[in-house]
Amino acid sequence: MKVRRLTLKNWVNFRNLNPVDLGDRVFVIGPNASGKSNFLDALRFLRDIARPSGVKPSGGGLQKAVTDRGQLSRLRCLNARKNPEVFIEAELEATLDEPHWIYRLGFKGEGKANNRVTITREEVHYGNKEILKRPDEDDGKDPDRLTQSYLEQINANSEFRTIVHFFSEITYLRLVPQLLKFGDIIGGNLLEQDPFGQGFLQRIAAAGEKTRNARLRRIQNALEKVVPQFKELRFKRDEIS
Repeated sequence: MKVRRLTLKNWVNFRNLNPVDLGDRVFVIGPNASGKSNFLDALRFLRDIARPSGVKPSGGGLQKAVTDRGQLSRLRCLNARKNPEVFIEAELEATLDEPHWIYRLGFKGEGKANNRVTITREEVHYGNKEILKRPDEDDGKDPDRLTQSYLEQINANSEFRTIVHFFSEITYLRLVPQLLKFGDIIGGNLLEQDPFGQGFLQRIAAAGEKTRNARLRRIQNALEKVVPQFKELRFKRDEIS
């Protein structure tokens, strides 16, 4: 499954980001502070919501995903005054022959003392079929239900479990050379999902030799085309350390 289109509204520095078409491989290019990381973080955000609570030490879900990013005030665009809703839409494609999945999530602050995040809309479509549309009648009777998305509730997302699994398996890796080179010396606890690659070399070493070599060959073939005089990429274990 692949993300084919992403739409954002009031997400960090994006007031309105019209649907962005995404291919099999995408290069996000721009100056510093232009929103490249924020754009990618929208997918990480959906990952954090969908990831089962047992996978993350402190649980998953909408409230946790917002809290991890410094509360809603840090997520919502500063220009979002008239309409405070933060909105994300992701269109997913499994194969060319199958209908696309569309997941929509809108949320805003509750406006009370505890200032919880509440869902303004949550929708799931599979082709022309509407699978989920919230708020629904049950949400109207019990507003506390709107503090949780169906994406995070295993007893509520059986009809679209395919996209739940897809979102929960999204990987974000931004290698920091210093952590990569001196990870053993720096030590300390790894962040959840190791986003900065402190344990990246250990992950490479743990892969099977055939799998590792096949992946390195693919990377090598790509690098040979863009890096002058590049010849070989291989993994060699340091027998001393």
